[in-house]
Amino acid sequence: MKKLLSALLILLGTSSMAQPPEFPDLVQLYADGKYDKCIGKCMKYKDKDATKKEPIPYFYMSMCYFEISKDQSWMQKDESYKKAFSNAIKMAATFSKKDREKAYQKETEVIDYFEQLKGAILEDVDGHLHGEKPKYSKAASELKKLITFAPDDAGALILKGVCENLNRNRTEARMNFEEGRKLLSTLNFKEDVMHMGEDEELSDIEDWEKELEYRHTARLLMYALMEAAKMYDKGNQKEMAVDYINMGKQWFENVPAYMEVYNSIVNG
Repeated sequence: MKKLLSALLILLGTSSMAQPPEFPDLVQLYADGKYDKCIGKCMKYKDKDATKKEPIPYFYMSMCYFEISKDQSWMQKDESYKKAFSNAIKMAATFSKKDREKAYQKETEVIDYFEQLKGAILEDVDGHLHGEKPKYSKAASELKKLITFAPDDAGALILKGVCENLNRNRTEARMNFEEGRKLLSTLNFKEDVMHMGEDEELSDIEDWEKELEYRHTARLLMYALMEAAKMYDKGNQKEMAVDYINMGKQWFENVPAYMEVYNSIVNG
């Protein structure tokens, strides 16, 4: 995350597309770990006419709340920080909405942060789905939050479809599946899912399991296709199960967990 700071400072001053004002004070406060003061500064910026439409203050608020959510000591200082993780997601969603032309969202540093946020949400979703007592509605709710800041995440939509279907919300599930599959058909896996540069190739990845530890958009997609396939297989809808698990074979054939599900469904 530290490399994000210097890179963002450069980004703030050089983006020819958005031509935004600079926010070096936010960069410094965040770097110093003064998250509460950084949030306060961001609040002032969003209330000023000259800066209230700028996306960056919301991005910093999101990052600050996310860091606060990891540290119980902040919550001991102020009980309102118990909602820090939820606020991080809300501010990320506001940032995305204000960055309509995606002047910032395509930047590596912003992508890296969103990947971290997605990873944290996916961890919660997995806990809800595979805990002692599955909580499908809560899993769906977490994915709905993710979609607010990443509406083009095909994996999140497909996995939400799984959760809604298991929770017997058939109409919502069908809409999620349809939108997720439509999105997936338009995505460039290397660029839009793996977020790899022009000088990187999928064939260069030696350890996919390790790679997916931090490429959470890809991990979410893999997880979604596996869960969809297992759900349909359990429901004796073999054709649908095979369809979903086949979607990801071209990308995840070097991931043992994926191929285990693939073999059990296709060859079982």
